[in-house]
This record gives sequence, structure tokens and C-alpha cells, in this order.
Amino acid sequence: MSWTRRHFLNILNTPIAKRLFSDQEIALFTESWTSDNKAALLHANGITADSSQEEAKGLLQLVAAFSGKDLERIRELVFTQGVSTGARLDYLLPLHDEYHVAGEDVFVACVKIMVSGGEKNDVHLSLNTLRHVVGEQAGNPYNKVELARMEQYVNNAFAIRKTLMDAPNKSIIQPTLPAVNYMLTHPNTYRDSNENPVIVFIPGAISIEGCPVTKMVREAVRNGANIDDIGYFGVTGIVWSVILGDVSCVNQYLRLNARLDRIDELGNQHVLAWAAATLNAASSNTSYVRRMRCIIDVLLRKSTSNAMHERNHLAQSPSDYVNISQEKFTALDKSSQVLNNSDRPRLF
Repeated sequence: MSWTRRHFLNILNTPIAKRLFSDQEIALFTESWTSDNKAALLHANGITADSSQEEAKGLLQLVAAFSGKDLERIRELVFTQGVSTGARLDYLLPLHDEYHVAGEDVFVACVKIMVSGGEKNDVHLSLNTLRHVVGEQAGNPYNKVELARMEQYVNNAFAIRKTLMDAPNKSIIQPTLPAVNYMLTHPNTYRDSNENPVIVFIPGAISIEGCPVTKMVREAVRNGANIDDIGYFGVTGIVWSVILGDVSCVNQYLRLNARLDRIDELGNQHVLAWAAATLNAASSNTSYVRRMRCIIDVLLRKSTSNAMHERNHLAQSPSDYVNISQEKFTALDKSSQVLNNSDRPRLF
């Protein structure tokens, strides 16, 4: 039986849910959330009425600490308490997925690269470097408070990513499947805690047993989702697949005729900017680099010749983010010059 919204929210009436949301750390993290998003956080982490409260609390506290970029608390939770880095956010993305070498951690590292930061240098943003394209502030530049929040959001991204990668417990958490199906059957009404529509966040629902991401994207579209809908940062769903280095899902979006040129809040004019920034952010991992090169290869074949050199609000182009020349990017368009066939992941 498919869930209704009542079924989706029933978890909030259980004793364990009430105890979890009375925890100071979790309550502070979710204080402005809707009931739907609170229920989704529980479902994303497979929490039921019969779950261990201590295990569930650890998972949600880790998500809360990550949200606040509290590095010391993250270290305490993962190294001292052994909480799994496979904990999921309410939009189903794990903090870190060992198989993909990616999760929310690589998203934040990628954004740091995007706003002209790096592994060893912090970000200092100026006015007019980011501009809202969604919500009530659409068309307005970020104000000083918002820019300061962005700096705080990204500045310890690489330290957090390394912590999660080094943690002893990387067990991936399996969400409650009827809840996932509920989201997929309501793609035009359900929104996550960042106001992302389902078609934007569902590419992050990686490593769910029996639920390939490509199938979930197709299901959301079949239920009426707009493949080019935008969410947080003004990005589309294909951007999430690009950042995760998910070659199969990138190709799924392309088969569904997803646009590559929707301008986001950083002023990026093409999805290639995110691919290039991710290649930089994940450059320490050989398999990730191979996946990103495949994705860039695919995107280049779908793009105009100047897409790699169109600048955003920070005066950066995709080619700037990986610090390589136009000639090398031109060569990148020729598969044989980038990877041997034996090294190239399957594109379809």
C-alpha cells in the first residue's frame, strides 16, 4: 500500500520521535522545520518506533553537527561514539558514502572551490558575488549576513570531509522505503528542508538497496516532475549527479533532455562549472577523478565550444576552477586523450 501524507507523518507521534526532537542539539537544528521535513529526517535514517534511541540520536546529532559545521563535535561523534558517517540528511543524501567517496561532504567542498576557496585557504566573499534566483529575494544580491553564513558554511569543508573519510564506522544507513516512494509520488508538492523539489534532491539518494538513482529520477518524471526544476543555490538535479560523480545518473538526465545552461545563484552559466569545481575538490581520489573526467567529456559533447570559458559572478569560468589551459580542455573532448578505454567508466 502506498503511503499518504498521514502515513508519512505518523512517525512523529511515536515516543522515540518525541524524545529525539527534545534533544537540545537535534531540536536546535530542526526548530524551523516543517513536520514533513522532521518526519523525512527520521525516515531517511531508517528510524522506526522500535529503533534504538541511542543509535538514532547519534545519527541525528551527527547530521546536526555537520549542518552547523561543528568539526570538534563531528570528531567526537564519529571517533569517540562510533556514529556512522552514512547518516542521511532529510533529503536522503548521506554525509559520506564510502563506495561513492562522496556525499554531502563533497558538495560543501565543491561549493568552497566554487566561491574561490581551496583546501588550505578560506573564503572571503564580497558583495554581488552571489545573487538569489529562487524565493522571495530572487533578483537581489546576497547581503553581508548571508555572505558571512556562506563563508562559515564552507571554510572547514575539507577538514570535515577528511574526518568523515577517516572515520571507523562508514556503514550506509538504509531509509524507510515507503517514505522514499511517497516523495517520488508527490514530486510537485513535496519539498525538502532547503526547499528543493524532489527532482533536484533525488539524485542524492544514493546506495539505497533496490532503488537505483536512475530509476528514481525516471519515476519522479513519470509522476510529473519538471526535469529542469531548480532548488537551493538555483541549481537543477543534474548538478547533484555531477557533483556526486554519478556518470549513469548524469546520462539519465541527459536522456530526459535536461538543460545544462540554467544560471544559478553564483552566476554559473553551465553545468560544466560544477563538474570542473568537483574535479578540483575531489582531486585526491583517482577513481573520482576518472568519473569526473568522463562526466566532463560527456558534457563537452553536449555543449557549445565556449561553455568552458563563460564566467560567473566571481569572474571565474569552468576552466579556471581546475587551473588548466584551454588547449587541455579542448583535448579533454577527445576521449582517447583523456583515459584509456580500460580506465573509462561505463557511460550508459
